[in-house]
Amino acid sequence: MNFSLMLQRAAFVGVCSVAWSAQAAAPVYRVVDLGTLPGATQCSTAAISDAGHVVGRCTRLADEYFNPETSYIWHADTGMQELATPGFDIDARGVNSDGAVVGYKYNWVRIPNGGGKSYQAGRPFLWTAAQGFVDIPVPGECGEGAAQAINDAGQVVGYAEMMNCDRRKAPHERHAFLWSASEGLVDLNTGLHKKIDATPTDINNRNQVAAFYRLDETFIRYFATRADLETGHQLPLPGPQGDGHATIAYAVNDWGDVVGYSQKGTGPAELTRAVLWSETLGVINLHTNQGQGRRTTFSIARGINNQREIVGTITQGLPLGGFYWSAGTGTVHIADLIDPADPLRDAMRNAQPQPYAINHSGQVVLSAMRGAMLTPHAYMLTPVGAAGR
Repeated sequence: MNFSLMLQRAAFVGVCSVAWSAQAAAPVYRVVDLGTLPGATQCSTAAISDAGHVVGRCTRLADEYFNPETSYIWHADTGMQELATPGFDIDARGVNSDGAVVGYKYNWVRIPNGGGKSYQAGRPFLWTAAQGFVDIPVPGECGEGAAQAINDAGQVVGYAEMMNCDRRKAPHERHAFLWSASEGLVDLNTGLHKKIDATPTDINNRNQVAAFYRLDETFIRYFATRADLETGHQLPLPGPQGDGHATIAYAVNDWGDVVGYSQKGTGPAELTRAVLWSETLGVINLHTNQGQGRRTTFSIARGINNQREIVGTITQGLPLGGFYWSAGTGTVHIADLIDPADPLRDAMRNAQPQPYAINHSGQVVLSAMRGAMLTPHAYMLTPVGAAGR
């Protein structure tokens, strides 16, 4: 490790140590309606950068079989802007502090005689305001795959689908990749010890990747891991009490803390629990109300920031709702944290809010149902105050 990187990490540790000790109370949020694209019937969110860029998807109603999906980037200074390229639907999945967006583009082919539609190849991309769409070349005969996340250094993680272009032939195989404009593409399956169907979901600013994989072709359950790209070290992420749960990782902060969920059992006996994996705190079950309600309860942690504030979805039967967690507050319903004076507070409490990400300023992006048809709409929650923030 070079000396400048050591200094950067030392400074980072000092800043975050102060932030962690200060985050003793839950924030109070103001709701920001992100709007919609012209002609779109519904919009959702996917990610938020530390500079406040939000990306997500919108759907336009076309006919029985074709409902084109497009994506957007939103910022408080510019509003919602469409990300579109002719002939493709766009699925934006990640964004960094420079406003660079990653995801994948794909198209559909109509099947004759009322046969519906057929999915065609998905291709990973990088989008910037200066260059527009740039294809990320991936291995495999058809070049299929998806870009999942991008850090502030411009490093992109995603996966490539290694298959014959005729989907009826050859076994399916998924390879994780790392890509940057300067270094090109690196196949991470070697670094992930040739795990089956390795799927990276996030990359932090310390070159650590959250991912999940299968052990072999016949093993259905997935297992989460955190891979350090500088050292090659792998940190397995087990279920609570190491009890053989399948695990999925969704996000990693700059401390290397990972969130996702663990799952055990099937059917009525299934337990799906939101989990925090931390080298300093251990494995923490974020869902403390298992087994209540008429249906099996479940929770999934989707996002974490450097203050160890975590957001995700939780249900105790119906409806689905969002949660916020910190060491000082435990797990609370995120709608309860909206400012009582906010005109959208009451509507949001009944709108099944589903948070997907939280940035280091504590801003949360979520989708919530609205209108008589209960269609998804994109929102952001911005902290306006909290004890200790």
